[in-house]
Amino acid sequence: PLLEKLISLFGPINYNFQHINYFNKRKLYKFLSQKPFEEINIENFIYFAPFVAVFSWRLSNSLEKLERIFHKIPFGFLLCATFIKKK
Repeated sequence: PLLEKLISLFGPINYNFQHINYFNKRKLYKFLSQKPFEEINIENFIYFAPFVAVFSWRLSNSLEKLERIFHKIPFGFLLCATFIKKK
């Protein structure tokens, strides 16, 4: 949401009514816990590498490799949830 607000403010695209998502890790976990799922795992990904690509594709690739090593960073631009449906 922060990135989209900045782009809407300074860029030519208005994201105010697009990509509206109110989930963070805690809220998504709470939501999925209320459903018939088990082994819920939620991780963040996509950090800064895409934004560095504007300056250097090679640097962006290197940064992305580092980000994969430190993937437990508590923030990121996307969430990925995996879970198993209870039997």
